[in-house]
Amino acid sequence: MNEVAIKGKYFIGDPFYALSDKYYTGIWGNEYGYESCKFNINGFDVIIHSTHYGDGEYKDTRDRIYIIKSGAIGLIPIELLKENVDPKPHYGHTFEFTEDINFIYDAGLVYIKSGNKYISIDTRNMDEYDSENEEHCENDNGESITKTIAGDLDDDLIEECDPPGYEQPEFYADDQLFEPKPISPKSFFKKR
Repeated sequence: MNEVAIKGKYFIGDPFYALSDKYYTGIWGNEYGYESCKFNINGFDVIIHSTHYGDGEYKDTRDRIYIIKSGAIGLIPIELLKENVDPKPHYGHTFEFTEDINFIYDAGLVYIKSGNKYISIDTRNMDEYDSENEEHCENDNGESITKTIAGDLDDDLIEECDPPGYEQPEFYADDQLFEPKPISPKSFFKKR
């Protein structure tokens, strides 16, 4: 799979915890049978692919944790995130991409590529991995997409951003820290 989405702010993680039931079951489930695919909701592209191993705890190139309990990982525009998302950390992370995005699945490796930067999440089960029988993604020359990405940089310039509703604590010129503003019910990650 190699699908394209426009630049913007996105949630990467378990779609079950990000999408409302109306979208998760009503559109992805009922219309697409929970298959790996790209689909559109209200003018926004959503890309979801099953993980190689299914449910599990996966890490990306910067050791950020993604807890997957639905067996799938997705790229979901923040405009579609459901209200009152489960506040447990690590079901996903929110990023701002300044260039269009490729969501690439190559035999259990998930690449989120924007410009010449990328995030890689390894979802492989090496006990069951058989390269000849895996879903590979190839570039225009028929080579593994991994060779194409190898010259790029991992996510050094892809910035993680705050999810909708998160408010930073206020700092003042005299370096006195005042109480942070309360986090709205829409927030779903704790700032570390």
